[in-house]
Amino acid sequence: MPLPTDGEKDERDCEQVIEMTSKPRDDLRDQPLDNPDMNLFTDGSSYYEEGWKCTGFAVITETKVLLAGPLPPTLGAQGAEIVALTKAAQYAIGIRVNLYTDSKYAFGVCHATGMLWKERAFLTSAGKTIAHGQRIKELLEAIQLPSELAVIYIKAHTNQENQLAKGNELADQAAKAAARQVIFAMTLTHQGELDLELPDMQKLYEELPEEERRLWEKLGAKRQNGQWTLGGKPLLPKRYLIPITQRHHEKTHGGPENIALRVQRLWAAPWICTAIKRVCEGCRLCKEYASLKIKAPAGKRPPATYPFQKLQIDYAEMPRAMGYAYLLVIVDQLSGWVEAFPTRKNDSKAVVKALLKEIIPRYKEKRRGSITCV
Repeated sequence: MPLPTDGEKDERDCEQVIEMTSKPRDDLRDQPLDNPDMNLFTDGSSYYEEGWKCTGFAVITETKVLLAGPLPPTLGAQGAEIVALTKAAQYAIGIRVNLYTDSKYAFGVCHATGMLWKERAFLTSAGKTIAHGQRIKELLEAIQLPSELAVIYIKAHTNQENQLAKGNELADQAAKAAARQVIFAMTLTHQGELDLELPDMQKLYEELPEEERRLWEKLGAKRQNGQWTLGGKPLLPKRYLIPITQRHHEKTHGGPENIALRVQRLWAAPWICTAIKRVCEGCRLCKEYASLKIKAPAGKRPPATYPFQKLQIDYAEMPRAMGYAYLLVIVDQLSGWVEAFPTRKNDSKAVVKALLKEIIPRYKEKRRGSITCV
């Protein structure tokens, strides 16, 4: 933009220029549209459960889940938030929509940093690809699809009763539930014998024997969206009791209580005890090691035979005074004699200084051998 010459009025609007260059579309807003066709809440979730990383996303309206699913475990929470916004924008093609997110990272990508990274070809100053570069590119493309769009940031977990807080909380719950589906898919896969994708869960329930289905109903199980649940957990069909129990048993070779706890964290399995008994009794390794009755020897150190042969050393943190913040405590293991020295740092240099300047010179006449510090 050319600079104004002498006498000319400066008609440049720097704020407008910055806004145009930092947003993927000129009409992108950060405040809600009036009378939109849809209000969509998005969320991504990533957490660990039972040693597995669970990652998922969700896109919902004020009352129901529209899109939700698991994501690769290599993706973190920020990446999941980007995916959720992308899916929402793709869903809202050709309509006026408000997209709500509780991720400042995803919000910033839409309104500021996304275009900056695009200008730099999604590369860092070192020439390496930025984190989530491809997914940010897909988000910037998806933002062009709605006819009008606002991406709005809302605070998470506010415990308020308004519509926005409830929508955000529902999105959070849906994303966590979608992420947890990874556990079900992984649990159903036992050394290649059961190669089942998540959508096949409904197929599994449809193939249930009528007798087993009636038993579930007597136990109080409920069927919703094609999935049977009991106590908030998916029911495990009888035909998979042995394979899944075996998978958990092979991880630790623990006892029946340990295996039952691991399985029942993921599944409602009323008949699990019989399956666990069969698996544990049939485990060859457990039989072999149970017959050996190996008892590990208790760990111990030989005691000191004369004073100041072995010293126990530790630091205690103290209120700072005159530059001193720690107390170095040295105890003779044989006699229990205690020496304490104030120090400025809790490092090995302070220990060596105390030994060389205080302990060894003071007790050198009594010492008949080397000093061991523990």
